[in-house]
Amino acid sequence: MSDLYKNILNALVKDSRISTDELAALLKVDASEIKIAIQNMEKDGVILGYSCVVNDMFADNQSIRALIEVRINPEEDNGFDHIGSIICEYPKVIDHYLISGSYDFLLVVVGSNLHDISSFVFDHLATMSHVLSTKTHFIMKTYKQNGIVLPQKDSQRMLPVSP
Repeated sequence: MSDLYKNILNALVKDSRISTDELAALLKVDASEIKIAIQNMEKDGVILGYSCVVNDMFADNQSIRALIEVRINPEEDNGFDHIGSIICEYPKVIDHYLISGSYDFLLVVVGSNLHDISSFVFDHLATMSHVLSTKTHFIMKTYKQNGIVLPQKDSQRMLPVSP
């Protein structure tokens, strides 16, 4: 991959709304060259989409997220990939990683409430034949997401914790 492509990707990761003209000025390249490079990366599957980081606290988002560790027994012929592709099909699964350590997969799951996520784990994940165990961690508060520190509401105070 060329340095131009890498520089474009780095800029887009920081701000996916940056215009072609702004990128051209930043990288000291003609805007038409930037446009062609981006089109090529989209066509080749390097750029798969563009996203927005939303601070749920200010957006009044009522959904919750959980990190779910999943330990599986890999399939003999397909290893982790087949079961991984099945899990990816669930709309509640917004991120899915193969990880090292005592678990095989780390999922980020979104739901409307605790019961919604619990039901997903009990009814879908735990019943899969290759799933050995799961461990669910509910996200209580987000401080940083996708490299962006999220501003916090001043009015929200932490509950006192005593030893």
